[in-house]
This record gives sequence, C-alpha cells and structure tokens, in this order.
Amino acid sequence: SAARSLAKKLNVEDAIDNNIIERVNENRNNRDSLLNIVSDAYWSLNGYLKEGDREEVSALVIVGGWVEGLYLATSHVTADNKALSDRIAEQKYSLKDLLALVSSYEGAEELAGVKQDLTEIQALFDQVEINKSKTETSKDENGTMVIGGASTTTVSDATMESIKAKIQEVRNQYIQ
Repeated sequence: SAARSLAKKLNVEDAIDNNIIERVNENRNNRDSLLNIVSDAYWSLNGYLKEGDREEVSALVIVGGWVEGLYLATSHVTADNKALSDRIAEQKYSLKDLLALVSSYEGAEELAGVKQDLTEIQALFDQVEINKSKTETSKDENGTMVIGGASTTTVSDATMESIKAKIQEVRNQYIQ
C-alpha cells in the first residue's frame, strides 16, 4: 500500500506492477528473497525512468530508501547496542555518495530540498569519528588469503540522538 502510494506520487506506478507487490507479500519473512525482489524492482524502475528521461527521480528513490533504512535503524538503536550504533555511524560514507549523486543532477528542482536535507544530516554525521586500522592480509586454516582490517567508530549519545531526530523529521516530511 505504501509502495503504491509513493509510486503514484512519483508518477511511476506503471513501473511497480502487481507481480512485485505479490512477491513481496509472499516473501515478507524471507530476507534474502526480499532483497532480491527490491533489487529487481529498483532496476525495473530505474530503466523505466531512464526511458522516460526522468533519471533524477531515481535519485529520489535511492535517497528515500536510505532515509527509511536509517529511520528504522535509529528507531531501534540503544546506548548498549554498539553494533547497530556502528552501522549507523558508517552511514557517513553512504551519505557522502548520496550527496554526490543528488549534486550530479544540478538544476533538478525536485532535488533541491533533498540536497538541503542531506546537507543538514551531513553536518550531524561530521561529528561522527571513524578510525580505520591498517589493512592486513593473512591466511586462514584452509590456506585461503584473507584481507581484513578494522575500524572503530565514535559517536556520542547526543550526536546519535540528533541524527535520530533529524532523520525522523526528514522522513516525516517525505511521507506526507
């Protein structure tokens, strides 16, 4: 229902057919299947928008998905859930890429407000520290080469709360 409503608002309802909706309903408890269905739907939508010379709407879809994912993550983060807090902090990198994507459509009116929202979110993520350690290579017990490294994130409770509040504000603005 929400997907159909958003598709209608974006004038892309022809790209989201009932088959996709049925597949989602049938597989709602299978994460891997849902990821495949969403991926298929995105590429179908992307092709539809390219054919219609409306690629900037594809950027809106990507940003909307990112905001919704971050909204869900921040809704469940707690001070004692370091793993989720780290995943949220790492969105600092995705945000940089999203801003570059949105900026690549300079002059697209529908993206001006989105760019402003992402810039405001980025100001909060600028307070997040991510320190990467040196990449190391080793061999596992089977002799397979393993490339790895670690990173540590530092995000204060106040910063996480600010990110959570801003994401909620932006998301609520988009879904109305």
